[in-house]
Amino acid sequence: MKVLITDFDLFAKVGGGQTFYRSLILKNPHIDFYYLTEQEKKAVPRPNNAYPIPYQEKYFLTDLNNFVDVNPPKWVYRSFIRASNIAASVTGMQFDLIDSPDYEQWGIFLRPALNYHQVEFEKIALSLHGKISTTLRLDWFSYSQENIPLVLEESKQYDTVDLRYGISKSYIDEWRELSSFPAYYYHPLHFFDLPKPVTGISSHSPLTLNFIGRTEKRKGPDIFIDLVWWLPRNHYQQANIIGPHSFNDSSTVSSQDFLEKMLAYRGNQVKLLPPKTNQELMTLFTQNGITFVPSRYDTLNLVALESLFSGCPTVIGSGAGVCRFLAETFPQVPFVKLDINNIHACLPEIEQILINYSSYRSQLVERLHSAKPIVNDPPLLDIYQKESQYDKEVRDDLQRWYGQLMSYWQSTQERQFLLQPLKAPLKPITKQLAKNLKTTLGSVKFQLLEPLRNDYDAQVFKSPFLLQKYVKIFNESEQTTAELEEKLEALWKIGSNYKSELLGLRGKLSTNYRIDRVRLWRELARLEELRGNTLVTATYQIRAMRALGEDRFGDLPKVLRILTEKGFVKEAEAIAAIYGSGADRDARCLELIEKARQEHLQNPADEQYEIWDDRRDQSHYRATIIVSLYKAAEKLPFFLRTLQHQTLIKRGEAEVVLVDSGSPGNEYEVFQQLAPELGYPILYARSPQRETIQAAWNRGIKLARSP
Repeated sequence: MKVLITDFDLFAKVGGGQTFYRSLILKNPHIDFYYLTEQEKKAVPRPNNAYPIPYQEKYFLTDLNNFVDVNPPKWVYRSFIRASNIAASVTGMQFDLIDSPDYEQWGIFLRPALNYHQVEFEKIALSLHGKISTTLRLDWFSYSQENIPLVLEESKQYDTVDLRYGISKSYIDEWRELSSFPAYYYHPLHFFDLPKPVTGISSHSPLTLNFIGRTEKRKGPDIFIDLVWWLPRNHYQQANIIGPHSFNDSSTVSSQDFLEKMLAYRGNQVKLLPPKTNQELMTLFTQNGITFVPSRYDTLNLVALESLFSGCPTVIGSGAGVCRFLAETFPQVPFVKLDINNIHACLPEIEQILINYSSYRSQLVERLHSAKPIVNDPPLLDIYQKESQYDKEVRDDLQRWYGQLMSYWQSTQERQFLLQPLKAPLKPITKQLAKNLKTTLGSVKFQLLEPLRNDYDAQVFKSPFLLQKYVKIFNESEQTTAELEEKLEALWKIGSNYKSELLGLRGKLSTNYRIDRVRLWRELARLEELRGNTLVTATYQIRAMRALGEDRFGDLPKVLRILTEKGFVKEAEAIAAIYGSGADRDARCLELIEKARQEHLQNPADEQYEIWDDRRDQSHYRATIIVSLYKAAEKLPFFLRTLQHQTLIKRGEAEVVLVDSGSPGNEYEVFQQLAPELGYPILYARSPQRETIQAAWNRGIKLARSP
């Protein structure tokens, strides 16, 4: 079997992903693995089944500088370039499978790139190690709080590949919450050799506390500093943070800056040390010490396993997936599990280890020797041969995006070849034209602006500026919520009088365009999808259909799916009738109207209730507070407790009627927990299915015991 790993310098780089792939290659000698090299030298020792392929750069980001369109968005350009160069490096070759790591996002375009470069392959597998978006979100730097395009790229990558596998059940479960496609568990003991525990340690050697790992926030170096500050100083000799630092985008601020400030407040009890090689770490684990990996989040954490199975007492944050692995595979092996929501709870246990270190270590080693793990999970070859499962809609979108970008790239190469001889003679002419225009513009400025007082006439004068505005908005960043909101606001200004009163007469040049509105709505739809507002996305796409009188862009299937998923079943029926294909639209619409008329002949409030919980003790109240509930579980406690302070409620003159409109949430459970403490009359009624807010209010009015 021939497998291409789309990662670089596997036998030269030091990193979790490269370490995993090295072990994968070593443990599967029956599979031929190919990988890419940039810096790795030919003479580097590697197994006989590892074949390096030099990476070739044929495509560059600058080639796409002037590409402007609603889709594909600018944030996929890097993935397009990298996937294309990877494919170009293996042009014409044949593989059984492509293995791509999920800490890179070029997997979204690997399939179309490989096909374009005539690379034969059967499947693409995604190796699950951890989302970069999570790493950034959980780091120290404020800019990293969110990265919406990156999250979307990761999701599209997961859904477009053929199969997925991971070494962490916890991380696989994360994806299970986000996608319906399965990921297969590749048991760590298939590729990871457990070290032999060491017992013969001199009791006179100094005892150290060692945090090991990158000093990004999710790894918890600050938790380590806090714990060390609380531990009795006479129980250990030295505390160390061992590992590389993380940096912000511009490399001007590092995690070291944060940690040094923390240490300054705590008397500098901890040393910051550079990272150690794997051999140096294994030596450290054989000495007197306790290893700390207090992760707020980690998909697994192999360092914890190396430390623990060397016989070194280990403290592991509950956010690390290795906690689950140990509980399931080695339940008898002791370690300190640090609750990241209550970090100080583990201090007594750590103190006991420090006081009775030799005894604890001996017991740990004894347990390790007696551990007999059983591994029934499938080996790598079985996983590679699993059936393909993917999202066709996502794959088709990505194929279309790739085709657009590649077509543009091809056209730029042709233009550059043809226009190069003309650039020199044209330059002075265009320069003189620009100078003349600038001179003339001042004298005709008033005449140009005067017609803009009339919105209709203004369209004629403003239309030449529209493309320029599109280009400007298109090139703006859309990484964070704030940036997306700014971009949306700029588009709202183009399509309406939004805030134009603040801009004066000049503002009319920038706002209230009544041309090219379908393109505008589709761009708004794309940005709202980035924000996770799929229902708003569908609304803009419906608006485009209405303007065109048809579903020209093939959005209808997705719109109908979104409306149905969000519970707008009747709206979906109406849209399908109006904009679906066929000549019988009028008949379908008439049928739908008649059906709706028949359904509304009876008041919904007359129907039975799925839940009826009446805690009212009087037959009459002065007032009724009617509340429609839908996905309201989070807000309900605050709201109901606040009502306790309402004057009529306090006097016993008002009742509360809660109408659960078929909500998918757990509102009733929340209500049951709260009701005993509320102390005022309240009715909880749940309709059998989702209804409009107006229908819910009508139910509430009918159920009220007040005038």
